[in-house]
Amino acid sequence: MEKKDFLGIDVSKLTIDCHLHMMQVAKQFKNAKSGFKSMERWLKQQTNLSLSELVICFEATGSYSFELTRYLADDNLEFTVDSGYRISRTLGLVRGKNDPVDALRIAEYAYRYADKLRVYQMPSDDLIQLHKLYNLRRKLKKDLAGYRTRLKEEKRIDFFNIPVLNDPQIAVIEALKQSVADVEKSMEAIIRDNSELQKNYDLLVSIKGVGFVTATLVIALTANFTLFDDPKKFASYSGTAPFSYQSGTSINKGKRVSKLANAEMRSILTQGAKSARQHDPELKAYADARAKAGKSPMSTINILRNKLISRMFAVIRKQKPYEIRVPNTAA
Repeated sequence: MEKKDFLGIDVSKLTIDCHLHMMQVAKQFKNAKSGFKSMERWLKQQTNLSLSELVICFEATGSYSFELTRYLADDNLEFTVDSGYRISRTLGLVRGKNDPVDALRIAEYAYRYADKLRVYQMPSDDLIQLHKLYNLRRKLKKDLAGYRTRLKEEKRIDFFNIPVLNDPQIAVIEALKQSVADVEKSMEAIIRDNSELQKNYDLLVSIKGVGFVTATLVIALTANFTLFDDPKKFASYSGTAPFSYQSGTSINKGKRVSKLANAEMRSILTQGAKSARQHDPELKAYADARAKAGKSPMSTINILRNKLISRMFAVIRKQKPYEIRVPNTAA
């Protein structure tokens, strides 16, 4: 169907602000199913357009935008969910900010970059649940680390050995540990009950340096390898792809990774690279050779991170477990 206008939607906790680019009309609605139905009625009354006749674009705002995403997907409508950072960067220098203005800017972004917009593909319920559980696990682990640090400090400076200072924290730590274990069991159950997820999970963990956490996060972020088909693109997304920083004769910083990336994925890959260096004979020999040559340890870690990404995409593409290669050390 031919698209007749561009609808920008700014999503906040309680409301959505809508702006039509061509007709220059705007209105605010509740961020709930009743509000979305009111938005459709308003569009019909004001413009005689249905949602299917519009290019719809809004920012990814986590749980705030989930209900709108689900509503549109359930009606089989095409829409784009994009990064707020990307939208703001492409519109140049702007001053002032409020929800109606943000909706206007999102509509302008959709109009200017219509040929580059990607139709959003709603992940399966299993993938959505897996991602939510992973985020919960991450938060619980962060809380657990915080309580352990506080308890360690309390014990270090507690000259009077007062139980009431330590016992409640110990109880919280044990409860958090149990919660983490329960969340991990739920994640494992989702993977186990979905044959496609289980198959790719088994392939991923056949790689040294890729364990439960790395495999589940990669599956969630790639929508089980349907959003990314190129390891280089995923490396860029994860912040492990090096980019050159050079301009004329005054700026030449060499290649370095960008901070515009998924920091959580980069951190997990760093841990995986360190593990792979210890347990994968080929990568250990490679890293040792670089160390002997005086190469930067961090550059070596980044190379190992990218090798893990390449191996993950390779086993998924070939649908074969990774075979460990032992380097030939013969003279």
